[in-house]
Amino acid sequence: MVKFAGALLALVLTVLPALCRADDASNMALAASVEQAWMANAKIPAYLLAASVRDGKLQLFGAVETKAQRAAAVATAKKLAGKTPVADHIGIAKIASQQGVATGAGPSVVPAQDQDMAVAATVEQAWMADKSVPYYLIAAKVRGGKLQLLGAVETAAQRDAAVAIAKQNAGSLEIADYIGVTKIASQSPPAK
Repeated sequence: MVKFAGALLALVLTVLPALCRADDASNMALAASVEQAWMANAKIPAYLLAASVRDGKLQLFGAVETKAQRAAAVATAKKLAGKTPVADHIGIAKIASQQGVATGAGPSVVPAQDQDMAVAATVEQAWMADKSVPYYLIAAKVRGGKLQLLGAVETAAQRDAAVAIAKQNAGSLEIADYIGVTKIASQSPPAK
């Protein structure tokens, strides 16, 4: 019986990392599909939005200026999410500039992003570790050679803290701050 338990444990420890990598890959593929669909829709300011799968949900981040833009972005994400629950954190706020950065990449082009993804993930993890930043309302994405900060928070202090943390972790990337400051209906962090 002990031999069987040991063999079963060895099998689980061998297979589990591969299953986790497969989940990570499918989660990244879902988020990338949503972002590409946003880029293909002229009604959605995709450069102000980000999608990420966290805690088993497709999380939508960013800020747009109209309810119609938000509705189009959420509808697109829900259509692609299938059975994955969608958590909408997209704020509606007056954005100082809605001029995106042309990257030369169309919806079907995904550049090599390993290093950029690592920088964005490092920034998001640093936000999670800082109690002054509502990490569940914002996201970091590298696009067009810049680290874009997306989402909406309730206070300038929250935005300033998020930007400062991003600057500490961005390396040589330029920061593009698209975090809006606006009243948000709920600032409850996701249940863990």
